[in-house]
Amino acid sequence: MLQRQFQKRIYRRRKIPRCEGLPLPGYRTVFDLTRDGVVILDREGKIVEANRAFTRMLGMATPDDMKGSEVGKFIPEDIRDHFSALIELLDYTEGAVEPVDLELQAADGIRLPVRFMPERVICRGRVLTYLSVESLVEWHTIRDELAEAHLSLEQSYSATLQGWARALELRDLETEGHSRRVTAMAVDLALKLGFGLDHIPHIRHGALLHDIGKMAIPDSILLKPAKLTEEEWALMKMHPVYAYQLLRDIEYLRPALSIPYGHHERWDGKGYPCQLSGEKIPLAARLFAVVDVWDALSHPRVYRPEAWSVDRVLGYLQENAGSQFDPEVVQVFADMF
Repeated sequence: MLQRQFQKRIYRRRKIPRCEGLPLPGYRTVFDLTRDGVVILDREGKIVEANRAFTRMLGMATPDDMKGSEVGKFIPEDIRDHFSALIELLDYTEGAVEPVDLELQAADGIRLPVRFMPERVICRGRVLTYLSVESLVEWHTIRDELAEAHLSLEQSYSATLQGWARALELRDLETEGHSRRVTAMAVDLALKLGFGLDHIPHIRHGALLHDIGKMAIPDSILLKPAKLTEEEWALMKMHPVYAYQLLRDIEYLRPALSIPYGHHERWDGKGYPCQLSGEKIPLAARLFAVVDVWDALSHPRVYRPEAWSVDRVLGYLQENAGSQFDPEVVQVFADMF
């Protein structure tokens, strides 16, 4: 039935063309310049050659990645019979049929509407199928749809991270609002320090999750109103390590790890957990260290009921620039007020 439908669309051409090269003289130049995809198949449906345009359609790295592959793997399963019938129809014609609209399936699963224009050629005694593939959708439309899906995913991730930060604040009520405040200020400071817009999401994620490791600290230590003992303080200082262990296997958050893991390092090397010093400390961690202390001193805590004034906090930061904090970061931060 399907074959008869295709036969109605057959148009007659000369006999199947023969060529000395593969598939026609000068084919490589045509391959490199044409906007449409071109793929050459052997009698078993395996890819002998493909051009860059066809490779891009399918999201593959290079044409060589496709050689030897069954072309059927790039055709959606529900229409593979249609595609096979189109190719088989060439056996009953003089080597060509009218274009047929079907679909390709890219490596990421996206289905692309295309127009197949098949033709048989005989090259060096081999019967091959020369398949021209024209995209029926503008690539910018696909990119826009992918960008919209990516944005939706980013928003979902962001909501999840905010939920994690909020969960920590609900456990440690004295820091309520702390994560939101330091996140906004860290982003502002990062922009002042010249971070590109592509790095800002990582700054934001790291700031939101900077104390996520405290989820592993017992309440008896985290909520203790009195001064911690030496043993308790040693356990408290493990929270950056716990944050690293929690987040390191989440690929999406790996670029943000420098803040949760490194914001308690000191410029003079006396911080924790790795005793890094100077510029060995990631800049994101150095800037967040300033922001974190700023917010802690600017708001009351159980162990310090009175919040400090702006001038007093700035004075503290400047006094400790070069020992606890990166002096350049402190200067840029002070210029924001």
